[in-house]
Amino acid sequence: MNEQDQQAPYRDALSTTGSSEEIDAFLTWCGIALGWEVVPDERDVPWLLIPAALQEEVDGIEKISAVPATAVVAEASADPTAVAVQTPSRPTWIEVLRKVVATDQAAHAAPASQPTSVHELTPRLFEAYTVDGGHVMLGGCSLEDHPLLRATGLVGIDQDRQMLQLVHHFTTVDGQPVEPQLLDSLHVDQLTPLRRPPRLPPPELPSWVETGRRQLAQATDDLSAEPLLITVVWCKYLRCKLTFEIGGVQADLPFSSWAQWLMGGEVKPPPFVCPHTGRESFHVVLDDDGVITVAEAIAECQHTGRRVVETSLATCDWTGQRVLRSLLAPCPVTGQLVLADHRITCATCGQQVSPKASSKGHCQACRSLHAVRGNDPRLARVLQRYPKLTQWSTWRISETNTAWILRASSVFRRLLVVVDRQSLDALHLAESTLLSRDWSPVPADRWDQHFTP
Repeated sequence: MNEQDQQAPYRDALSTTGSSEEIDAFLTWCGIALGWEVVPDERDVPWLLIPAALQEEVDGIEKISAVPATAVVAEASADPTAVAVQTPSRPTWIEVLRKVVATDQAAHAAPASQPTSVHELTPRLFEAYTVDGGHVMLGGCSLEDHPLLRATGLVGIDQDRQMLQLVHHFTTVDGQPVEPQLLDSLHVDQLTPLRRPPRLPPPELPSWVETGRRQLAQATDDLSAEPLLITVVWCKYLRCKLTFEIGGVQADLPFSSWAQWLMGGEVKPPPFVCPHTGRESFHVVLDDDGVITVAEAIAECQHTGRRVVETSLATCDWTGQRVLRSLLAPCPVTGQLVLADHRITCATCGQQVSPKASSKGHCQACRSLHAVRGNDPRLARVLQRYPKLTQWSTWRISETNTAWILRASSVFRRLLVVVDRQSLDALHLAESTLLSRDWSPVPADRWDQHFTP
């Protein structure tokens, strides 16, 4: 049975007749929510059996009609042969509920439209995605039951409390207010009683009931507000991990939301986020490097045709092509990235340089050597590392992003030394006569002749 509440305030003077169907329905719902047994009579009319401990509160009456009192009266009026039934008045009903609250009892309920299993939510989760060559599955999922408190009470709407209205006030179990927008989105206006609550810690329930009592009085500014029933409303919260699998490769996407939001379409599963580009999409693919990403993050290498995440590509400074970064290397002179098969070996220093940094086979650095003295800090470091080079007295130097290029001269000979700027390790060694324009590389097994004393 569903209960309609959170509508326009119910107003009624307990001392008068003419009770509203809405209040009758709520009072009957209370009995069902409290777990009272329901049995049919000979005419299949359902009745609530009042627990023996509470029968004295209703003058010994053992059962109450499980349909609103107004409906019972109407049915009895239409059937003159019907046996008169002893039905408690509303004030008597309220006395029973006061007894329930006084004994720290509470009802348990859940939103009627709330999903109860992950199986109900999986279509909503999966249908959001397109996975090329693969699928999405649940890598882990749980529906957590989060309790809210609904305190229902009678609040005076006139100075002497002769006119009362039925109100519902929601809080968290620790007494914090709940935003009306959240309550609306969780559809707590229609609750289904739970015979078996998801969890019930006995030490905590009395404090929850007390919290509901206290918060009802504070929220209504009516310290004499009478709580009729505290209802623990269990709302399900989804926590899951969506796992995308393509070609044996997997990637996870965490997601959490109120289950009611997902079921009702208020929220949708999140887009997959490319771990390299940050691009978001519901179209998930696998690139040629085995990376799960989104279709919008894929680009094609113009040199190899491979389809990869766009951050795996860079632009060749010489050709302008977008190609795999692994195919590029920085030119030591310009610092720009250039494809390996487009770099030129400098005939002087032997470094691989961009065509933009080369002229007639010689790089810009080798064509801009300038004279230095022995106190130049760069030359001083090299001579300290290789003392035998101190026999050369005339030096010229140039530098690239990665190396120092040094040229030594004597009366008849020239020596070219290229060393790493950081480690000072020798990278290239060449020699020439003073009158020759060409350089002859010195084989590595002869470098000791120039470096070792």
